[in-house]
Formats: sequence, C-alpha cells, structure tokens
Amino acid sequence: MLADALWNEVKPKQISQPSQPLYVLDGGALLHRIPWKHGTTFCDICSCYVHYVTQKYDSCIVVFVGYSNGPSVKDAAHVRRGSTNAVAVHCDLLSTLTVKKDVFLRNNQNKQRFINMLREKLKEAGCDTIHAAGDADVLIAQSAVSVSATRDTVVIADDTDILILLCQHGNNCKKKIFFKPEPKRGSTQGKVWDIQATCSMLGSNLCRNLPFLHALLGCDTTSRLFGIGKSVGLKERTQLYQHAEVFYNANSLKDDVIKAGELALVQVYGGKVSDSLENLRHRRFCEKTAKSTTAVEVKSLPPTPSAAKFHSLRVYYQVQLWTGNQELQPRDWGWKETDGTLIPVMTDKPPAPETLLRVIRCNCKVDCNTARCSCRKHGLDC
Repeated sequence: MLADALWNEVKPKQISQPSQPLYVLDGGALLHRIPWKHGTTFCDICSCYVHYVTQKYDSCIVVFVGYSNGPSVKDAAHVRRGSTNAVAVHCDLLSTLTVKKDVFLRNNQNKQRFINMLREKLKEAGCDTIHAAGDADVLIAQSAVSVSATRDTVVIADDTDILILLCQHGNNCKKKIFFKPEPKRGSTQGKVWDIQATCSMLGSNLCRNLPFLHALLGCDTTSRLFGIGKSVGLKERTQLYQHAEVFYNANSLKDDVIKAGELALVQVYGGKVSDSLENLRHRRFCEKTAKSTTAVEVKSLPPTPSAAKFHSLRVYYQVQLWTGNQELQPRDWGWKETDGTLIPVMTDKPPAPETLLRVIRCNCKVDCNTARCSCRKHGLDC
C-alpha cells in the first residue's frame, strides 16, 4: 500500500493530537464500524451510530458518499471484493433487520436509504453531516482543509485516497490537520499522520504528484501493476514528474495522455529513456527466458502498449476527478458499460494471433461451465 510506503519514508515521531479539534469523519468507513444485530429495528441501529459518534467525538462533521443506481467506476472494485448488488430491502426506521449487515450493504439502494435515516438521526443529535453527490473522498479532504483555516482538524478515515489528497493540499492549511485511521480490531492505537509535518518531509513536488503516482501504480479505479511495489513511485521521482504534468492538465489530448502514460510505465519498470514499452517487454521476456527453466508468466512482464493505453486513460480520468474536474465521462476514458456495470477495458487487441487461438483448447473432462475451464477463465471461446 502507498500509505505504508509513505509511512516508512517519513518515519514520523510520536504525535500528540490537539485537545479540542473538529473531527471530519468518513461516513463510508463509519458504516462498517458498528455491528448490526439481526431483528433490531433500523431506528435502534441508527441510535447505536449516534451514541458511538457523540461519545467519541465532541465536535464533528460526517461526510457520506452518495450512492445511485447508475454505473460507477468503482464497480469493478466492488465485484473484486465480493460486494455485488444484493436484493433491495424496503425499510424505514420501524422496520427490523432481516438479513445480514454485509448482504444489506451490498445493494446501493439499501445503503442510500440507510444513510438518509442515519443523517436525520445525527442531525437531531447536533452532528453536522454532508452528503456527496458521488464519491466522497474529494469532499472529505476539501472539508478538512476548509475547517483547518480556523481550527485544528482530525480526519477519521481508512482510505489511502483521502490521505493522498490531504498531502496534496496540506501546505494550504493554516491550523494543524491530522489523518487518523481507526485502529484495527484488537489494537489500542493506530497511526496518526501530522499532515503538515508529512508534507514537509516528503517535499512539495512529491506531495503534488502523489495522486498521479497513486493512480498509476493502482488504486480502487485503476489496475495494480503486477510485481511493482508502491515505493517505486517514491524513488523514481524526477522523470515521473515530467510525465505527470500531462495528467494534471484538464485540456490534455488522449494521444498525449497515452504517450505520457507509456513513458511513465517504462520508468516504473526500470527501462531506459530511449525504450518503448514494446521493446522493454520483449527484452524482459528474453531475459527471463534465458534465466528460467519454466515458462515465463505473462503477468510478470511490462504491459502491452494496448493495455497500457487504457490504463493511462483511466489514470487520467481519476487524477482529473481528484483535482476537481467532474466533466469527464468514464466511457471515454478506459471503461465500457456491460449489463449496467462499468468495467475497465483491458485491451483492444486479441490475446494471440487468430491462427494460434484456433488450436488452443482446455483439458476439461466434462462441460466447460465453470471457471476451472482455462478457456472460460481467460475469456476465450472454448
């Protein structure tokens, strides 16, 4: 994780939090903080959250994400985590919980309905709430930076995206601002980030480019590069910064984004300045073949230019989203809609020449209806 790589980079000392800060809470993380008991009314469940928040945080703002029925660029991440849509549950404050919590929260309509109820209960208890139209990460960071103009602020969140955005804007905070993930179960104390101190140790250039590095190396909406650790982005800085400028420009052309993305990936994979991604991929294949007695795993090689193209487009979209550009359409930047879900386009090239695909076959003894079929697993006609 990039957060762990940054923590090892700055090696922060013991931090004392301010005595009376304003807390900014990630509402999405808050939903997973309280266990739900089967048969309990939703009114009582909301009361548990209100008690938790009011007892733990004297003064706070809770920022909730907005869930809609439409497709989202995080659909692929939800599928990967097993958070596919479940049946919608029509409930109100007097309804009782009849399904498991995780099943209930898999459905975006259920989540949105519960958030609406919880917000009303928090307001009645004197807690301020903000409801984002979509993803809440940017709004959480913006709210924290805005509040820190007049008082010390502590952001309670687990998402690395929020930490990255705070570091990007940390030098604009007049008062102290901290990032504090909730401690893991069984742990009494977690990491506390002093954002200004972290920014000072990392340097302004790295902090500005953290969103690009995070998206390039893999976040919720972009693919992780196989075998490449997050710390790579913290070491290979100078030339990566040059390519990053294209991704921060709201008027960049797709061709420029694709070219800059390929050059950045060459740097990440340790290639030469004169290398193309295709040449680097071929050279690495030859090197691995010469040293290994087993077949070279394709995933261990740098990506193909076609795969890198769509990855770069998605990186650009995410960086623009984090910098406040809400005008881009994901279908124009590396995603396609299938059955109401946005999924990343991996490549526009076939996996192998047609003549080779004709002779590839699986070793299935029976039917090929499960993922155990090697053809089906890799999306090939069996």
